[in-house]
Amino acid sequence: MTFWRFLLCLLIIPAAALAVAAPRYVADPYGVFNPPEGVISGNRPNLRFIKHLKLSQSCRAGEGYVLGTSRATGYDVETLEEIYGFPFFNYTVPTENWAGMEFRARWLMEHCDPGLVVLTLDPLTFRVESYTDDYLRLDPPEMTGRNPLLYRLDYLRTPMSSILRLESSRDDRFQYDADTGHWSIPASEHARAAGRGLDEKGRCGARRLRGDKAPRFRPQIESMEAIKDTARQTGTDLLWAVTPLSSTYQNRFDIEFYRGWALQMLGVTEEFLFLAGYNPFTTDGTAYWEYSHFRYTAAGPFIRESLKHRDTALNGVWTQGAAEDFAAALTANYAAHRARCAKKTKGS
Repeated sequence: MTFWRFLLCLLIIPAAALAVAAPRYVADPYGVFNPPEGVISGNRPNLRFIKHLKLSQSCRAGEGYVLGTSRATGYDVETLEEIYGFPFFNYTVPTENWAGMEFRARWLMEHCDPGLVVLTLDPLTFRVESYTDDYLRLDPPEMTGRNPLLYRLDYLRTPMSSILRLESSRDDRFQYDADTGHWSIPASEHARAAGRGLDEKGRCGARRLRGDKAPRFRPQIESMEAIKDTARQTGTDLLWAVTPLSSTYQNRFDIEFYRGWALQMLGVTEEFLFLAGYNPFTTDGTAYWEYSHFRYTAAGPFIRESLKHRDTALNGVWTQGAAEDFAAALTANYAAHRARCAKKTKGS
């Protein structure tokens, strides 16, 4: 090889690499190279990465955080700020898993000295594997142990077909507020705010019986115990909260399964805020963008009122010592719902 051919290769190789990487860097649909600020609409960024990056640069002692899946975006940070008197950030991520929940909780307690960590619970979630290969859900390198440079190089190799597909589908179906951590569905938000609720299909639908298989929740319980241990070591306050599933989703669980799961969670947490079951919020078609996600813009009054009750009303704070009363209240709640549905069916 002559000197000029060698020199030409030296020039072509970096030029080719730049040609491959530059469009991906500029487009950056996942927000890895230029994390979004303020309110953005359109493409969904990698919330696992950009939220962790934000907190690693700006978390302050005494702040509060909400952890959980995308469903937990409904825990309104403004309401929590009013109740507890310090700022909150919604550190929830889509399709969260318990490995991720444990990492994020422990990281917060060890690096940010939080005033309160809210950990959300529901039996529909935390079943996915950790460390997914999906560009939208790649966990930050601090969690996986991957070299940060190699992590970003992964995004410079993103298939252009994926980027083009994301760019061509930009619309207002997703909105993210980088200051609060909330995401929302603007079109549904406008419809619900205007009083156009979900239809009643499924609210009295047949329940699918699901036996309680204890091993299924073993990783969840192990992570919960690890989080509690770290909280004790760091002096961090925890609030465990059972997410208000819509009545359509609540119908997926028969009373035996759901009561067993809830009592198991109460035993591990020793105290939780119960927002689920059948109540005016979970049966309100305007409280949810769709059947899976409730609106944080609607949930504030319900959360605030529920926190006032202790070992009395079903929707309130329950302690392990009142487990029998809680079980009775939950059973009665299911029975009342079945009675209402039976009456409605008979009337129709």
